[in-house]
Amino acid sequence: MATPRGCCASPPSAVPILALLAQSLTAARNREFRFLWLANTLNSFARWFEIAVLSWLVLDLTGSPWEVAVVGFWRYVPLLPIGPVGGFLADRVDRRRLASLTQLASAGIVLAVAVLLLDGQITLWHLVVSSVCLGLLVAVDFPCRRALVPDIVARREMVNATALESASDTLSRILGPLLGGAFIVLLGVGGCYVVLALAYAAAGLAVLGLSPVPPTRQTSVRRGLESLLESVRYTRRRPDISVALSAALLANFLAFPCLQLMPVFARDNLQLDAARYGTLGASIGLGALVSSLAMAAQAQRWRPEPTYLVGNALMGLGLVPFALTTSYAVAVLSLSVVGFGLGLYASLYATVILLRAEVELRGRLMGLLVVAVGIWPVGVLVLGALTQSLGAPLALSASAVVFLLALAALAARYRTFYQP
Repeated sequence: MATPRGCCASPPSAVPILALLAQSLTAARNREFRFLWLANTLNSFARWFEIAVLSWLVLDLTGSPWEVAVVGFWRYVPLLPIGPVGGFLADRVDRRRLASLTQLASAGIVLAVAVLLLDGQITLWHLVVSSVCLGLLVAVDFPCRRALVPDIVARREMVNATALESASDTLSRILGPLLGGAFIVLLGVGGCYVVLALAYAAAGLAVLGLSPVPPTRQTSVRRGLESLLESVRYTRRRPDISVALSAALLANFLAFPCLQLMPVFARDNLQLDAARYGTLGASIGLGALVSSLAMAAQAQRWRPEPTYLVGNALMGLGLVPFALTTSYAVAVLSLSVVGFGLGLYASLYATVILLRAEVELRGRLMGLLVVAVGIWPVGVLVLGALTQSLGAPLALSASAVVFLLALAALAARYRTFYQP
């Protein structure tokens, strides 16, 4: 007896959805990428979880928002001087081992903070020292983990792989603070730091699931400072890589610091309570999640270079109306646009460099990217000073407009970056 037609077939509408899902997870078919993806997801969760818990802890200890900003500054400022050194190490040692060691060392540092908290001995200087130490480890760890992606993923799957990582980072951006707040209530701050130590330790162990990655062979560059200078000279000879790094620096100096002013706008411009203030951050996360998943699904159709610049531009375009509005609906819509651009940026800011870089220079170029990212705390201080003198709406909108103008000038000068 013949089987009735369509008896066991999937509904027609499910077929494209399943195909799209399979296409979105192309890189995840690679066993080693799954281990790296897990490690990076745990690291992202730990980072956003820590930001929420640390900010609460500093405010609880000091009662000073300024001290919260100062500790945050020390957490990220090591990226500026140490980033190139981390990139140099990523090219000179087994990247798998280095990435694992940095995660396990981070676990040890936060576990020490947990012990001090549970013993009632914690002070502000303990948090400053631990923040600097964690910042130093990030400066070494970031270029190493970024350079691992092309070591284990085929070139055609690079954009898909980084888009998947961006999507998981976006989820961590949402879940980290939410769980941080919940765990502060359930476990106390000391218990939160124990959870944080477990997350870092699990990330370090997950990296060990990768095959050993031997140091890249180098025949034309010298050791130490000369090797670092070679990466700078290489960047100057490569306008395509130079524009990618410059766009990242502009975003971290002019665009991302604007997000630090969200509490000010929520209170003074939009008159929001704490619950509705939280929806502003969720709007950014939702927009970023949508664009990250779109990148993962359509990685073979979207050229990374122009998409990267579009993502940067969308962040600036969304920030201008957010800075000037007093409407909650307009603010949510504007921040969703910012988030969509952020998702494209996060998916591609390292990829556009790794796709074009020589293999033996990937680690050091990621070190230069760390410097671009590390300019963020300086941008926060500059924007804070402008806010004091000009007011938050004018300072933020001016920063966003300057970002857009600088980005347009960059795109006009280096047209070959985004042209076929």
